[in-house]
Amino acid sequence: MHMFRLLLTVALLGVPLAATAGPQPPTGYNPATWNGGPRVRPADNRSAAILLDGIRRSETFRTMVEALEQRDVIVYVQIQQALKGRLAGGLTWLSATKRFRYVRIGISPDLRGDAAIATLGHELKHALEVASEASIVDERSLSAHYKQVGISMRRHSIGWDTEAARQTGDDVRRDLASSGLRAVESVRDFDPDNWHLLYRRVRGVL
Repeated sequence: MHMFRLLLTVALLGVPLAATAGPQPPTGYNPATWNGGPRVRPADNRSAAILLDGIRRSETFRTMVEALEQRDVIVYVQIQQALKGRLAGGLTWLSATKRFRYVRIGISPDLRGDAAIATLGHELKHALEVASEASIVDERSLSAHYKQVGISMRRHSIGWDTEAARQTGDDVRRDLASSGLRAVESVRDFDPDNWHLLYRRVRGVL
């Protein structure tokens, strides 16, 4: 049983992360060959730890991250106080530019360990669903798409879910249970500006 509901919602929760200007190349990148940088970007040390643990310990999770790296959707991940006591996690639309689309995944601060990783896995599946649908370019088209393919959440009039995301969360849980690796609660001295280096190292591409 899930401790909280998981959903995709088209409403913005809290203050959006700055995404409308587009990602800028970090120090050390060649602007001529830069592809937009990491597609999945944590905003704090706990969300960074959840993301890195998912990559290290779950093949299902890692496969989704690698798939997102080939798409035009940039995903911001953060521990979101607004979800405390209400929801495990949610994905919200942020904005779009000519080159990229932006979404945010919020994770409840109530979650720890494997529950947090499985929740992020569930929401990353939603991000991949968005990335796979070129017609989603704003809140209206996001809502229209999930009205067609999603499962309405009765307790949340603006919330949607999918069977694929639910199954993904379950698959991540199974991976974690058999991984033999322990979860890490936070990334010490997390620095968003240097995230690309740690992210690539854990993915084995640095």
